Amino acid sequence: MADPSTPDWLRVLRALRPTHAVSALPPGHPLLLLTPRELRRVPNAALVRVTVPALFLVEPVLRAARDAGAVVILTKPGAVQGQGPSPGQFAAAVVEAADVLGFGLPLALATAPLPLPGAGGGEHLRAEVQRYLDAGFTEAVLQAPRGPDAGSAFDADALRVALADVSERELPVSLHAVDAASARAALRALEEGGLAMEAVALETDAELGATELPGLELPLALARADARAVDVSAPLYALAARSLGARLAPERARELEEVDRDARLKLEALTYAEALGLLRRPLLRGGATRAMQALTADRVP
Repeated sequence: MADPSTPDWLRVLRALRPTHAVSALPPGHPLLLLTPRELRRVPNAALVRVTVPALFLVEPVLRAARDAGAVVILTKPGAVQGQGPSPGQFAAAVVEAADVLGFGLPLALATAPLPLPGAGGGEHLRAEVQRYLDAGFTEAVLQAPRGPDAGSAFDADALRVALADVSERELPVSLHAVDAASARAALRALEEGGLAMEAVALETDAELGATELPGLELPLALARADARAVDVSAPLYALAARSLGARLAPERARELEEVDRDARLKLEALTYAEALGLLRRPLLRGGATRAMQALTADRVP
C-alpha cells in the first residue's frame, strides 16, 4: 500500500524503476535505480558515467553526485566473472552508500563492458549477464573489438542467447569502443544480426564521424555539447592508481579490502574532492533536478 505522505512526483519516479531492480533492492527501499534509457530521454541533462575503482570509493563518488546534483551511471570495475567485485557486491555497496548518504537522486547501474561471444559462447555469457540482473543492474554494456574488422569477431546467434534475459526485460544495451572506426564496424555487424545498440561510448577519436553514432558518450577530455553522456572515470582512476598502484588491477580486487584505514580515508577524501570538481562543471552539474522534473512533468496528476 502506497504511503500517503509520499509526494506524487516521487511515486512516479519510483514507478519507473524496472521490476527486476526493485526486486533486487531490500523490501521497500527508495533508491531511484532507473535505466539509462529513461535518463537519456531528458534534454539538456548529460549523464555521467563513472567506473568506480574500488568498492570503498562508491560512497565518495555518490556523495559528490549528490552534492553536485548530477545524474550518474555507475559501472562495475572488471569484466568477466572473477575480475573485480561481483555484481552483487557492487550493488550492495551502492545501496549501503545510498543509505549512509540519504541519496535521493536517480542513478543507473551498468555492467562492466562484456566481451562479444564467439560461436557457442552465448550460454556462458548469458549466465554472467544473469548475475548482473539478479543484482539489479539496469544497463548491459558490450565491448567492441578494436579495428575495422571488429564486426567479424563475434557470433550474432550467440549474442542473442546471451542477451535474451536483457531483451525480455526491455533493458538498454550500449556499446563501448576504443574509437569510432571500431564502433562503426561493430554496429554494422550487430545491425546485420538484428541487434541494435542504444548508445555508443568512445575512448578516443571522437572527431571521426562520431556524430552519426547513437547516444554518443565521450570521455571528459573530449566532451562536447552533442554528447548524451560524459565518462569521468579516467581522472578518478589516475588518482586511485597513485595510491593503490598494481592493486587496482581487477584480478587483484581482493587486495583492496586490505588497504589500511588511514590510506582508505585519505583516498576517499581525495576522490570526493576530485569527483565533486568534475561533476560541478557546467555540462554536468544540476542534471538530476532537470531529469526528475522532465520525467514527472506529464505524469504527476
